[in-house]
Amino acid sequence: IALNCRAKLPAEKAWVDELSHRLQSTPFAPGDRNVLYGLKEMSIDGHLCLSRMDVDRIFAAALANPGVGTGIAAMLHSWRADYLWLSQKDMPAARAALSKSLTLNPGNPSNRLKWGQLMYLDGEREAARVLLLALQGENLSAQERKTLDDLLASYGNAGG
Repeated sequence: IALNCRAKLPAEKAWVDELSHRLQSTPFAPGDRNVLYGLKEMSIDGHLCLSRMDVDRIFAAALANPGVGTGIAAMLHSWRADYLWLSQKDMPAARAALSKSLTLNPGNPSNRLKWGQLMYLDGEREAARVLLLALQGENLSAQERKTLDDLLASYGNAGG
């Protein structure tokens, strides 16, 4: 699938069928996470040759796997939210997916930052500001810290 997408060729339906079946029915391994992360990244980079229906089906199959624990499920919902937001520009669906992730792992600072971004973009500026200010002491990556600082600077009170 990845090679066809890079070559701007369609993915064969049988490949999507097989991938979905395997993600749902076989023991879930770290490589399976990499496949889903790769789908998200390819979509953001503009190299994905799968339809939204195919991507939704693949993520749903992985999430239906009985071996997927809460932590992995939270991660998958978060990646699906990225796909929906950054590739499909579907804010309500992205918020629904991220909400599922936060329900499974409410303390995740990266997803809380992402939630603040979605709130901000949806015009819920005051609620976003409160959440963003609360994230100032959290452990975030350098890129996430920059995002947080930039968002807070947009309010004119980056220091709180």
